Amino acid sequence: MKKKSAELYSIYLIVLFGFLFVNVVIDFLGGISINFSHISNFIDCYTIIFMFIFCFAALLFTHLLKPFANSFLFIFKNLTYSIEQYEQCILSIKVTMISSLIGGGIYGIATIMNMLSTMNDLTTIVICIVISLLAIFYSLVVCAVLLPIYVLLKKEKNTCENTNTYKRGRKS
Repeated sequence: MKKKSAELYSIYLIVLFGFLFVNVVIDFLGGISINFSHISNFIDCYTIIFMFIFCFAALLFTHLLKPFANSFLFIFKNLTYSIEQYEQCILSIKVTMISSLIGGGIYGIATIMNMLSTMNDLTTIVICIVISLLAIFYSLVVCAVLLPIYVLLKKEKNTCENTNTYKRGRKS
């Protein structure tokens, strides 16, 4: 079952990033035409670094960095965990998803506040709005990548709990 989950998750990631790539590259406003220069509009290293540091710090200070790594090992390796380990993995995924949303929101609001303080040039305003939306976009992509892992871990934990409950009920 887990090998099938890894294959399905890999297909999910390919479809997700393919869908994102198609939406970035195809220009729907000027008719359906392919324009690879649009990719540069979606790349902002400062935002990516801020999001990475924010998520990493949240995992590091909550001591959930190892369970976060174990979450991916659960998907791609044939590992079985205890219920407590599943709970730690689920919590680490939740913390990462929430911290990415909070980090994206903070970065987006800070960018908009900087924009409002320097409202002298229309091009500066447009650039700041785009950058503030990129932080939210990155946060949503992180959540989209982690959501299937969260669901699979939750299902596996529930299966493990039901099996243990069944075994305990049968012994009595």
